[in-house]
Formats: sequence, C-alpha cells, structure tokens
Amino acid sequence: GVVFGPDGPLERVMLRLVPANTLELASELDLPTTLTDAGGAFTLPGVPSGHYTIRLNRVGPGPLWLDEPISVGTDDIEGLTLSAKTGLRSSSA
Repeated sequence: GVVFGPDGPLERVMLRLVPANTLELASELDLPTTLTDAGGAFTLPGVPSGHYTIRLNRVGPGPLWLDEPISVGTDDIEGLTLSAKTGLRSSSA
C-alpha cells in the first residue's frame, strides 16, 4: 500500500497493524509494524486472515494520525491507498 498525508506521500513513518476489537492495548513490541519508504509505500508480509486496523500516530511538528480498518483474506491486497489526517496539538496554560 501507500500512505499519503496532506502534502503527499508520507516518507519513513511507522505503521502498526492492530487486531480488530482489541479491548486492551497490546504491547507495541507484539504488533506487526512496517516503515514506509521514500514514496510512502509499505508492505506487511505474512499477515494471517482476519480483521485489523492500520494505525499511524506521528507526534511532534506536523502531527498526523491514521486509524483505518482492513480485512485480510488469503490473497495479497494490491493498490491499497491510505490517507493520514492532521492531528491536533494541545498545550496546558
């Protein structure tokens, strides 16, 4: 797939694949992850069939987020395009 942000493809951002309907947050070390390349492309090989959410949470300057449900079957998913959204910044007074 490919991930886009407001200004085009997102280069070198971490994506996490979280099983759907997960009530508790799993350890980040237990979740499949991938890093996008210079063109925003990514691959998550060997994912078992099931329902998942692809998540991105970039903090700091230019915060972005993505929380996209995805269903995986027995065939590869081709042509997946995801759009990250601009995050909000908060500060305490």
